[in-house]
Amino acid sequence: MYSSISEYAYVNTRIRVLLSLLLDEKTFENLIGAKDVFSICEILKETSYKNIIENFEKEGFNIHFFEKNMLKQDIDMIKKMYNSVFSISDRNIISLLIQKYEIKELKIALRLWHKKNVSDASKYLLGEKIWFDIDFNRIVSSPDLNNILQILEKTYYRQSLEMAKNLFEEKNSIFFLESSLDKIYFEKITSSINRFLLTDRITLSKIIGAEIDIENINWMIRAKKYYSLEREEINNYLIKGGNITKSEFIDSFLSGEIKSIYNISLTDIFEKNEYMLEISLNEILLNQIKQILSGFPFTIGIILSYVILKTREIKNIISIINAKNYGLAKEEISVLIGQ
Repeated sequence: MYSSISEYAYVNTRIRVLLSLLLDEKTFENLIGAKDVFSICEILKETSYKNIIENFEKEGFNIHFFEKNMLKQDIDMIKKMYNSVFSISDRNIISLLIQKYEIKELKIALRLWHKKNVSDASKYLLGEKIWFDIDFNRIVSSPDLNNILQILEKTYYRQSLEMAKNLFEEKNSIFFLESSLDKIYFEKITSSINRFLLTDRITLSKIIGAEIDIENINWMIRAKKYYSLEREEINNYLIKGGNITKSEFIDSFLSGEIKSIYNISLTDIFEKNEYMLEISLNEILLNQIKQILSGFPFTIGIILSYVILKTREIKNIISIINAKNYGLAKEEISVLIGQ
């Protein structure tokens, strides 16, 4: 619970302002219809991205600089929220929202390490502390996984990677390292949800449950396409806490169809364009968020909803800019980002 009325009022007002600054449908239509990247910049100058765009123009066109600065702005904003609340349960879940960005950074470092692509570290990595004290450049240049585990000694990420070590070495794929990081992250966030009172717990469970289902569906598709796994291996990597139970997922994996509230056929999924699949899955999550935001009372779920919406917004802006560089038509870009 919040420690005071003033704390409640501040956080509630702050998050409502941030929600109002998210780009609306009309702005996205303008971005999609823009002639080129420079036209996109002109549109974004009229939004909350103004300062980033001005720095972006000074540096010259560099999509990696642009994306990194948007992410840094986002992380700073969540850290301010963390410092604005005082209850242990609120701080714990907001810290996990920050750590999600760090896990993304760790995945990038692992991919660069696995490809022995040390030279691109500065291009793709944020280059600053997110939550734990981790030297991501050392990870990229590490001689082996054991060395990476030592670097991550004081984080729970080490435990996660250790769990996936055998499959990683057997299959020579960081897919299993990344999946294990997602698994331990969502286990931590579902555990933190159980510490809230009923109203917040229900709200958070709806959002996280949908996120977990999406992660499990994506994991199953990749596993089914590229790897031969036994039932026990499937069970070890599926994340619990979703709206679809682990046993339902395993049965679906083996039978080829998910019989659940989402009514998604894996046979149809394999025939779908990957972008279309991602759009379909994200629509499930967005429907949950819309239900939560339609209500007036403030809950911690609104902060979580905002972070998910903001992350999606940044991803869509980057996708539009990249699409413009590749010369995609307006209609193709609309399909790409699900607008």
